[in-house]
Amino acid sequence: MSAVVKPKTTGVPFKPEMVRALRAGRKTMTRRLVKPQPPEWIDEFGVFDSTPRGCVTGRGTCATRPRELHIKAPYGGVGDRIYVKEATYRDADGMARYVADGAAVMCEWGPVPWAWKPSTLASMFMPRWAARDYRSIVGLRIERLNEISEADAMAEGVKRLAARYVVPGSVPVAYAELTHRDFFRDLWESINGRGSWDYNELVWVYSLSGTED
Repeated sequence: MSAVVKPKTTGVPFKPEMVRALRAGRKTMTRRLVKPQPPEWIDEFGVFDSTPRGCVTGRGTCATRPRELHIKAPYGGVGDRIYVKEATYRDADGMARYVADGAAVMCEWGPVPWAWKPSTLASMFMPRWAARDYRSIVGLRIERLNEISEADAMAEGVKRLAARYVVPGSVPVAYAELTHRDFFRDLWESINGRGSWDYNELVWVYSLSGTED
């Protein structure tokens, strides 16, 4: 009989606009770069009967021999949970607020005075007790970044609200010609650097549940 694996909860940082998308119910997926990138001999990724929880198995041929490698996901697997780590700031009264919507950081005693160590806007430093959103992981896989579909780009929470930035001197792009994948590409490069989309590296694809208490 297999041992029961206790679910774990891991903090995951999100940009303010993605926090708003999560809270509005528009964002149900998130992609994160696989670090380090798996060996090139792997030509198939999947979750098989022998795959440990929180892992994806890569299979392929190396030195003429069939091989497989279990790749551990950074934020857990199906059945685990994440909590949303979001940027905060200190208001004029010295209280802590969330950048996404300006709401006060609360605890059981009321609004929380700013006391982050180190003092920073970066979401990665937000303590777990200040988290206000949790999600269950309901799907996990590995795929190439450029394989994202239009439906998945929508599930990433991007919105077609404004024309994409056009480099001066280039041919203008009509708004109607832009897709959710175009906006996701811009989002990805804003986080991972210009040209990162074209690298087409392998990414973790997490599917998330709706809002949890």
